[in-house]
Amino acid sequence: MLPSFARNRAHRRRASASPLRTRAILGAFECVKIEGSGEATALGRFHTLRREQWIPKPLPQVFAFFSDAENLEEITPPWLRFEIVTPGPIRIAAGTRIRYRLRWHGVPLFWTTEIRRWDPPRYFVDVQLRGPFRLWHHTHRFEPYEGGTRMTDVVRYRLPLGMIGRAVHALKVRRDVESIFDYRFRRINELFGGDTVAGPNR
Repeated sequence: MLPSFARNRAHRRRASASPLRTRAILGAFECVKIEGSGEATALGRFHTLRREQWIPKPLPQVFAFFSDAENLEEITPPWLRFEIVTPGPIRIAAGTRIRYRLRWHGVPLFWTTEIRRWDPPRYFVDVQLRGPFRLWHHTHRFEPYEGGTRMTDVVRYRLPLGMIGRAVHALKVRRDVESIFDYRFRRINELFGGDTVAGPNR
């Protein structure tokens, strides 16, 4: 059984001073070049979650773990009841599609993602093709850093239903998305060890 964790506000304030701090930037209005689209795409209003984490393992080992779809269940909160339904083994490459089944507050959902960009061992991008979001674009980046690996996740997402979706995000979804990545952060530290904020000697 995985231990439960309490949020520590004082610790989070200290973490914010680190150049590799865990951080979330929400409610952004941007016109960006989405990796894999080949062109600048105006996305309108969307939310951005950004997380950085230092892992005390070499880049090839870290990338191999995160590019194996079977490991997603290992780093996803149990309350989502996350399950991969695509038959294995799954060979990851540009164009690979993966189907998942999960429950969001008891509501059963199916989620389909596609690997839009695949550049091992530096980064890959997955996007939602079917699921609860109008937009879900997740960039995973990896680079050697201070004897280990710096991993950066950038998620751009948007709910459907316009103003209603933005209200639901403010009331519930924002906390849920943050909670999912908070769990992921802690679980990665349990699996790989390392500092809870950044690199060594920070």
